[in-house]
Amino acid sequence: FYLVSYPIPHTNFVLIDLINSAIKPILINTRMYEGLDMILDKKVIVRKTGITNVKEIKKILEIEGYDSIYSWTDSPGTEYDWHTHTYREVRWVYKGKVIIGYEGGEVILEPGDMLEIEAGTRHWAKTEEGVSYICGSKEYPSL
Repeated sequence: FYLVSYPIPHTNFVLIDLINSAIKPILINTRMYEGLDMILDKKVIVRKTGITNVKEIKKILEIEGYDSIYSWTDSPGTEYDWHTHTYREVRWVYKGKVIIGYEGGEVILEPGDMLEIEAGTRHWAKTEEGVSYICGSKEYPSL
C-alpha cells in the first residue's frame, strides 16, 4: 500500500494497493502532513510533525504501511556505529534527542520529528541525553 495525499492537506488521502492495482479513497484526520518535510538526501527524509503521542504515532505508521512497530529507548551516551538496514526504516522521536549521521551529513531529531531512511543507507546514531522513539520497517515501496 502507498499513501498519497490530495491537494487539500490533512483530510483526503488515497490508498494505492500496488499488489492488486487498486485505488481506494480513505479519509483520515492527521496532523502529520502539517509538518515541514526536509529531504536531506534521496534516501533520507525528516518530517517535523510535532506529534509525540505514542498511540497516534503508531496508528499513523500502520496507515503508512510500516510493520514491526515498537517503542525503543536509548539511555544517555548510547552510540550506534555506521550500519545499514535491510528494509526502509522509520524513527519517530517522542522524548529526548538523537543525532543521526548519514553520508550526506547529520540531523538532530527532537520530540515530534520523524526520520525515514531507505534500505541500505549507511548511517549512525548517538544520544547524549537519552531518547525514546517509535521504530518501524517496510519492505516496499522505496523512497
